[in-house]
Amino acid sequence: MTVRTRAIERRTSLILAILEAAPAVTLATRSWESSVFISSSCLTSSSFFFPRSSWAFTFAIAAVIWLSRKKSHITAAMAKVKAHELRGKKKEELVKQLEEMKTELSQLRVAKVTAGAASKMAKIKLVRRSIARVLTVMTQTQRENLRKFYLKKKHVPLDLRPKKTRAIRRKLTKHEESRRTLRQIKKDTHFSLRKYAVKE
Repeated sequence: MTVRTRAIERRTSLILAILEAAPAVTLATRSWESSVFISSSCLTSSSFFFPRSSWAFTFAIAAVIWLSRKKSHITAAMAKVKAHELRGKKKEELVKQLEEMKTELSQLRVAKVTAGAASKMAKIKLVRRSIARVLTVMTQTQRENLRKFYLKKKHVPLDLRPKKTRAIRRKLTKHEESRRTLRQIKKDTHFSLRKYAVKE
């Protein structure tokens, strides 16, 4: 093995180590042009790792690593949870799926603290949204079942009643408006409103 071959291997290992420890914004959240060119330009501008003549080699390594990570992001995005798929599942299945997602989220947060890969840090947002979808479907299903249960009941919980406005909620019903006291009934009976016809 020549000195040049050893130098190339050393440079490759250093590049891989730097890109693995790079923050998520470097490779995960930027566009294709900016992420690859910025990463490669940062490495090539450093005289410690590479001379100017090896810019093409640096660019190739950075492009390969970026494409592999981009593929992992696409795979993760394709596996996200859909709300219409969750509505057909039972409550036990949803609870089990929710526990698995929470466990995965805790593992991803640990990986984030310990300087994990950018793909794991980008997946935290996907898992949190999936957990929110599962909780939303569970709540909607529960409220729908409660509305069916209280459909013909006399008293309905406050959170299941139609909200409308405060004035409408406090408005008297037609039956309450038509009720009269005993005194008012006697008054209307004995002293009813008299009508007079005026003759010219």
